[in-house]
Amino acid sequence: MLNKKNILNFGILFIILSFSLSAESDYASAKSKYQEKNWKATIEEIAKIHDAGGNSYETHVLCAFAYNNLNDFTSSSAHFFQAMKFKPNEPRMRADHIRLFLNHDKTKGALELATEAIERFSEDPEIQFLYAYTLFRRGKPKTALNRVEKLKSISQNDAELLNLEGKIYYSLGNYDKADVSLKWASAINSDSAAIWNNLALVQEKLFLASRKSGKKKEASQYLTEAKDSIQKAISLNAKEVPISKNAERILSYSI
Repeated sequence: MLNKKNILNFGILFIILSFSLSAESDYASAKSKYQEKNWKATIEEIAKIHDAGGNSYETHVLCAFAYNNLNDFTSSSAHFFQAMKFKPNEPRMRADHIRLFLNHDKTKGALELATEAIERFSEDPEIQFLYAYTLFRRGKPKTALNRVEKLKSISQNDAELLNLEGKIYYSLGNYDKADVSLKWASAINSDSAAIWNNLALVQEKLFLASRKSGKKKEASQYLTEAKDSIQKAISLNAKEVPISKNAERILSYSI
């Protein structure tokens, strides 16, 4: 399978960190602790605010971020749900909540959240993307692909969307189309190790199919491309274990 990229990329964090509540020194301290990457201290400071009855959207979201960084899914999700009570019409927070579920492979819960979100924010591109991605993760690639194709009419040059399209085509065994989508994605975002890795896996499949069919010229071309792609992925993220394993395998091939 294609390497699953960690997609938790909190879009509203900058809003929280810049939010000023000068009357609440504990909140200011919590933000400071978060910026210092002291997650436990962040949670402790917010607990003081909550104990004093100072629950707010901002405190719960910041606490959710802190718990996520401690890999505490249950607590992080609980605070997202609390934050939702304060601002039920905030799509960015809902998007981050869905990403949290996906990063912890809670795809059933992610689909429930994404379905609710898409009903409420049907025109929001990020929510639409996450709904499609969640459908794909739930084993519904064709339904996800239909969503992606509609979204592409709005965001034609979105590397993340094209990467998803490539992964879907790969899962369906349509390697030629996957190759086109991922080459396009890599042209838009050449600094993504995940995209180059996924492209290398597609080109590996094309190489193997061509070699099996006795098409040596095509096989040689695809193998060269696969090796180039995986080497670019390694140069960007050599510490990612799946990428390293893919590189070891792909670079060992010969015609």
